[in-house]
Amino acid sequence: MIARSIICLNAWSSKGARGEESSAVRRISALMLVSAIILTGCGVDRLLSSPSTVTVTDLPSQSTAKLPPNAPTAAYGGLLKKIGESAVFTANGVPILSFTVNEIAVNRCPSTTAPEPPQHGTYIVIDITAQTYSEEIVLDWHHIFMAWYWQVIGPDAYVDTHVDTSNTYTCDDVHPPSTFGLNSKYRFQVVLDSKFDSGQVVFRPAGLSNGWVWDIP
Repeated sequence: MIARSIICLNAWSSKGARGEESSAVRRISALMLVSAIILTGCGVDRLLSSPSTVTVTDLPSQSTAKLPPNAPTAAYGGLLKKIGESAVFTANGVPILSFTVNEIAVNRCPSTTAPEPPQHGTYIVIDITAQTYSEEIVLDWHHIFMAWYWQVIGPDAYVDTHVDTSNTYTCDDVHPPSTFGLNSKYRFQVVLDSKFDSGQVVFRPAGLSNGWVWDIP
């Protein structure tokens, strides 16, 4: 199971190299991979679990994010976070990686060069600090903060899932790390390209049934 979990995680993340695939191709590849995982018996709930089950916890308290009334999609369960609050991945109660959303900015790119315009209308820039610990499972995690694991819920309750465009890479100052080391600290930005400029952002890496939600200021 340990080997299978590592293989599944690497397979899911192998297309994370910047600019190598279009968003549409990545999404099609992800759907094909999910089918392959089901057929081979590698459960999606184990993608981030080698060897222990990874859970989403909250520091210091837990709550449930709620979609607006009459949302035309399945209700999304997630931990509602405030800007500056920590979140953490744990395995059997042991922290693996914690992170904090320091700021969410709309159409304010930190890039030192002129960015390309957003393809969908709005850049949502999420500034993040992250820290790893001594659990070696994190060495097998790849591209977990990339934009294709994020969504934007608009004020009308519609969910924008197509927020990973190539132009977002011209907006950030520091790209999300593709891999992690032990006992290390990181600071980077995740940039989403959305048709919405208000609402909420959702982060749920592959393999987790839960995730986190932040209000867009």
